[in-house]
Amino acid sequence: AGPPPPARGAMKGCMGLDDWDSPVFEQRDGASLHASVPAHRWCVQYRDLQQFRGIVLRAVQRGAIASTEDEEVLPSDEELGPSMAAVTKQLIVPITKKHGSASWA
Repeated sequence: AGPPPPARGAMKGCMGLDDWDSPVFEQRDGASLHASVPAHRWCVQYRDLQQFRGIVLRAVQRGAIASTEDEEVLPSDEELGPSMAAVTKQLIVPITKKHGSASWA
């Protein structure tokens, strides 16, 4: 039965990459954060993965992650979904760049 929904407010707008202006995606100074946050503080919890899965599925359904000549992305595929290469290139990089190049987590 489909993925859990993303956290409340995580998908505000969610029509394209320009609409990702929610508290989940705050503006940050990525270079400073990467230099100042010690590696033992880089953590991801199971609920973060659940939320991310919901974000990816909605991005696919809305066309923010789309097929390329190298990969077919099917909105109906909720088992495998797009590759991490497609997710990184079409979702993570544009959103994190827009919000100061901090890591997704």
